[in-house]
Amino acid sequence: MAKSLNIHRRRFVKQLGGAAVALPFYDILLGGKLANAACIDGRANRAIFLYHPDGIPEKTYNGSENAGIWHPQATSNLSFGRCTSAFNSVADKVCWMQNLSYDPNRGGGGHRSGAQMALTGKRPDSGTASSINTLLAENIYPADYNGLRHIHLGVGSSGPIEGTTTWQQSNELSGLDNPVAAWNNIFGNLTPNTGQSGSGEKSIIDANIQEVMQLRNSLGQAERSKLDIHLEQLRNLEAQLSFQVGDCDFIAKPPQVDISDKRQFEAIIRQQLDIIFNALSCNLARVATFELGYPQWQGAWDLPGSENHHTLSHPGTGDVYQNYKEWEMQQFAYLIDKLANTAEPGCSDGSMLDYTVIYVFSEVGFANEHAWQDVGHFIVGSGGGFFNTNSKIDVGHAHPGQAQISIAQAMGLTNWNGLGDVSGALHAIHA
Repeated sequence: MAKSLNIHRRRFVKQLGGAAVALPFYDILLGGKLANAACIDGRANRAIFLYHPDGIPEKTYNGSENAGIWHPQATSNLSFGRCTSAFNSVADKVCWMQNLSYDPNRGGGGHRSGAQMALTGKRPDSGTASSINTLLAENIYPADYNGLRHIHLGVGSSGPIEGTTTWQQSNELSGLDNPVAAWNNIFGNLTPNTGQSGSGEKSIIDANIQEVMQLRNSLGQAERSKLDIHLEQLRNLEAQLSFQVGDCDFIAKPPQVDISDKRQFEAIIRQQLDIIFNALSCNLARVATFELGYPQWQGAWDLPGSENHHTLSHPGTGDVYQNYKEWEMQQFAYLIDKLANTAEPGCSDGSMLDYTVIYVFSEVGFANEHAWQDVGHFIVGSGGGFFNTNSKIDVGHAHPGQAQISIAQAMGLTNWNGLGDVSGALHAIHA
């Protein structure tokens, strides 16, 4: 994952040694952070992909098992059962896609096959392709943008057994699962609130006032006037930097933890989700992926009766696995609630969640059968009103890739009509 800058911007200016040479570097200094996205009806400002491993605990085809613990029962005014109850507080922001399927004519397949299809639009046994999250990261930014494109983090996501769901062509991409490494990668060369009152850091000019005044006193009247003009311009540049870089308080660097210790997993999850939220709210990127484990996950959460996650997924109907899924959705809801309770930057009304599209998914549907039918993916956030929320919509066995084409269109790629092996947006879920 590329850093947002290769240099520390403020330190770079300070090390120039003279205000008169700062202006030619204006474009460089303003790089690495996006301007606040416009608040446009029907347009998402950001996309987030939230992955949970090994499938869901409810079966809805060829008979049913555990009815109502994952899927909402009503088609409007949604209400969620045990495993997805954490979303009841934002039920009016949910677009539930019933019968979203990789292949309605095949019962299921392996975790790796599911991982290859989940975000790529690929059909069974048709190879690999870039996933929607990496494609968005490659296509939604201005051509000259040199900042952070994709925040890709996880917990327990190292050492995949059956691959990952994020692909760049034929290459599998795993997220950073160490919060310290994630913080360094995103925030390590940025300085919060520079030049602002109470930030604890002086203006560049004020910090070098003695050198500046010595230079000024050594100049003749004409050169002194030119320097004064440059100093005024540099003050304006500082104000620009304070807005472009320092309009957010960056979170503190998290402490080092043992990322393999399941007793630390919940704390690590919250740290990672806080990093994602902070980076998105500061507009450092517009695409993020967060992964709990990986397909056929061999780890375990620190819950009563917990053991190997994948083992619990078979038969996938047991109480402990349901506890796992309920807990995993609570972790996702932590981020979603933060977005719901934070105003959209630069907008007169609406929350960050209102201008976000969040795709919640696993690599397979009903866990015990590695189901490829009714896989239980769903969307939270209307994407600026692009999606039909507070609704459960029967999509008639449409491929998940069609829903992801819709996400691309919601993000402003309005002419995008293909992903992997599928074509056409999923218009049934559009508002």
